[in-house]
Amino acid sequence: VKRGRCMALDAVTEIVEIDTAAEVQLPGEVGGVPSLQELVCGWLARHLHALEEIDALPPHLAETVRNAIQRDRSLIACEGDLAVWLAAVSASGDATRLSLRWAAGLGDSALLLLARRPEWSRSLVSLDLGFCEEVTDVGVSSIAEGVLGLEVLVLAGCRRCGDRSAAAIGRHLRRLRCLNLELLKSLTDAGAQAVARGCGARLEELLLGGCSRLTSVTPSILADHCSGTLRRLGLGGMRDLIDVNCEDIARCAGLEWLELRACARISDTGVKQIGLLAGRQSRARAGWSAEEGAGKSPPPALTHLDLGGVGRLSDEGLGKLLSRAVHIRTLDLRGCSSLTADGQARALLGQTISGVPTTASQSPPLPDLGRVTLSACCPGADDLRRLFVRCRPNVTLFPKGEA
Repeated sequence: VKRGRCMALDAVTEIVEIDTAAEVQLPGEVGGVPSLQELVCGWLARHLHALEEIDALPPHLAETVRNAIQRDRSLIACEGDLAVWLAAVSASGDATRLSLRWAAGLGDSALLLLARRPEWSRSLVSLDLGFCEEVTDVGVSSIAEGVLGLEVLVLAGCRRCGDRSAAAIGRHLRRLRCLNLELLKSLTDAGAQAVARGCGARLEELLLGGCSRLTSVTPSILADHCSGTLRRLGLGGMRDLIDVNCEDIARCAGLEWLELRACARISDTGVKQIGLLAGRQSRARAGWSAEEGAGKSPPPALTHLDLGGVGRLSDEGLGKLLSRAVHIRTLDLRGCSSLTADGQARALLGQTISGVPTTASQSPPLPDLGRVTLSACCPGADDLRRLFVRCRPNVTLFPKGEA
């Protein structure tokens, strides 16, 4: 069988090399239809297990196969494909980062293979397994136990993973800085606690959006164990999150990126806590500036805030938030149904929807925004967009407006 595969491969290679050398344009190549060479390389990318190694191909074909897999990880469909791909990537000299996102055919045995390959287990610092839906707690446990140097791990959409995966991560991956557990429907507060306790000393980024079984206990756990290290926190879609939990979030003094999208029970009271956090950060940064840096990095400041779908946020609450969060660069207000066009104009532009500037006492310093997603649920939304484009043309605006 092996000899037959080699003969078939030699024949395919010969055909493609003749086609390339003669620079023949196939009739179907016009208009975006792939050439014979592209079709052959696409077939090889889907059948890596038929090769001993990618570098057995002529260099130009090997590069085409690599590029195809880089664009579409779903071409890696089994453990045999992964073995060939790992050998090809490590041969290129970089065994520190690996993305297998959307490789939906990979399961636990493939991850065990990865953990047992010393050129990867000793060097790998970043692993993306996003939406590998066949991976379970068993596979993640084998990675956690075998690849101890991981600093970045993405498990978003690995729907068969849950608390056992989180427990293994907390027990073994003590160097972890960034962890994405979004859309893990079976993850509970117990799993979040295992991660926070085990990795909290270094954890800078934790994304938990869409983990529907998490409760209001999780923010308290994170504040107890990760308040000194967290810089990015995603809690989107947590139905049980209430105003008092925002006090816990605000204990994470170094937050720079915060997602509270679709946390529908949060109101002005909770958003106020986020504003108070931003105010403390602003004062710390002002003190740093007054000392002209003193050779230190600037203190952290909240620059990204996603409040999309927080329907209880009012005009007054938004105004008070932005009077404190002066370092905000990215703000998402989509679906904030209680906001009015006039309230957004006052908070974001320092003037009414009709273009009248607010008085000095009503006009705190405007944040230096770079990107804003406005609430389009209110009457006058089109007028607001046009006003925004006219007054702050350098801001990237969604939905887009016209001058």
